[in-house]
Amino acid sequence: MKASPSLFFLITLIAMPTPAAVIPLGISLAERQELTRSNGSDPATLDPQLAEALPDNMITHDLFEGLTSIDNAGHLQAGLATSWERKDSNTWIFHLRPDARWSDGVPIRASDCVYSVRRLLDPALHSPYASGFGSVLKNGQAVADGKMPLDALGVRALDDNTVEWVTAYPVAIFPELLANAQWGPVPRHTIQQWGKDWLNPGKLVSSGAFRLTAWTPGQSIVLEKNRQYWDAASVVLQRVNYLPVEDLNQDVALYFAGKTDFVFQLPPGEFNKLRRSHPDEVKNSPLLSLRYFSLNLRDPLLRDARVRQALSMVVDRDKLAESITVDGQSPAYSVILQGLRGATPSRYDWQSWPMAQRVAAAKQLLRDAGVAPHAPLRMIYNTSEYQKTLSEYLASEWRTKLDLDATLESTDYPTLMQKRHQGQFQIARNGWTADYNDAISMLSIVRCDDAENVSGSCNQAAEALIERANLSPDPEQRSTLLTEANRLIMQDYTIIPLLQYSDSRLVKPYVGGYGQNPLGRYRSKDIYITLH
Repeated sequence: MKASPSLFFLITLIAMPTPAAVIPLGISLAERQELTRSNGSDPATLDPQLAEALPDNMITHDLFEGLTSIDNAGHLQAGLATSWERKDSNTWIFHLRPDARWSDGVPIRASDCVYSVRRLLDPALHSPYASGFGSVLKNGQAVADGKMPLDALGVRALDDNTVEWVTAYPVAIFPELLANAQWGPVPRHTIQQWGKDWLNPGKLVSSGAFRLTAWTPGQSIVLEKNRQYWDAASVVLQRVNYLPVEDLNQDVALYFAGKTDFVFQLPPGEFNKLRRSHPDEVKNSPLLSLRYFSLNLRDPLLRDARVRQALSMVVDRDKLAESITVDGQSPAYSVILQGLRGATPSRYDWQSWPMAQRVAAAKQLLRDAGVAPHAPLRMIYNTSEYQKTLSEYLASEWRTKLDLDATLESTDYPTLMQKRHQGQFQIARNGWTADYNDAISMLSIVRCDDAENVSGSCNQAAEALIERANLSPDPEQRSTLLTEANRLIMQDYTIIPLLQYSDSRLVKPYVGGYGQNPLGRYRSKDIYITLH
């Protein structure tokens, strides 16, 4: 993902607070501090530099900590670094905690940070973050592209506890970027010792508040408190169990049977009913996150922009939000979302048309493109009642309004991600949550050289605008440039935006420290179990 530039340059020295679980006065804690949370599916990986899906990142943010972190209220906090300073417009100095250690007791050093970011951008790793994150650092894009050696990257260890970062351009939100686990250190000593097996229980060592003790695919992942963690005294939970429950109705059933403490996501159509019956347990907050479907521009049918536009035009997003999902989500027509900083959402002219007019125009676009009735569409989604409902809704819209024959295929989430990245799809379910609150983080999914752009699209005019925005010191001009770049990209119809996520779930009343934040991050470090 690509980061935004600096708005103003100021030499700063910043020391951040480091709160973990904050227990209000008068609250009594349960003797058993164990949390069981649903995770939506098995993670595809626990390697933080390869983890791109929410089920992966929920766990990796418990296991691995960045130099900074985001708490459950969405606030920036110190992580493995105690403080940082900005020497000049492109140079940042971060000071590591002298007591930071891996879960096996080995000290975490500045050299680990250098090794880790070089590993992230090493073309041999094939990290989906290499290109996007690489563009932030000096020589980063060239390193990620294999055109320069790893040691040319703009990062170095000044001593055991000090890291110098040099960016390619001024990046005011650089501390926020380092809160992502992808930027944090990974254990060089165990990676070199165990190779690909370093992620296995008993071999994986972590830097975060928890360590991995067991992983039974399809059943559970078990984490226990990391006694070597620098802030272990503030971590209340002793154990966290992640359950890979894909069926959302089963997830809710497990919750009411007392088997879990909070669900991953409410099933479609259940939000209002559960809010009436369990008002103190239903939590809901808007996210900087987009539900969408990716369109493969390599496909002969979808190569024509008129076909892609027709597919997007006839989807009734208002009905989807108000009558199908019914969980507080809002219709979306752009990758720029409400509440996202740095740009304004774009609008299509046809958004305000009556549906009959939209359908007529879409049919004409298909005729102009030479698409015959009953042309086949193939949709793929990950096995989940929620994703099945979304996919069936789109298929129905296209069958009934455009006379297209849409067929559905479901698969597990890791396979879906693999097929998307390999281009083995025609229309694929997708979703993205901003890594930080800035337009650039969402634009990454439609940029030319970003691994998350699985459609195979590239709008060079928009890229030029984004590059101009990256160099602009004027926030108003930057917003104007990014808004126009988004408008140009959305006119290409390479994705079908559907809904801006809201984070709706059930949480037990005895779960303390659960926060609501637009990035959807809920660290187990901040959570505690009250007496009940």
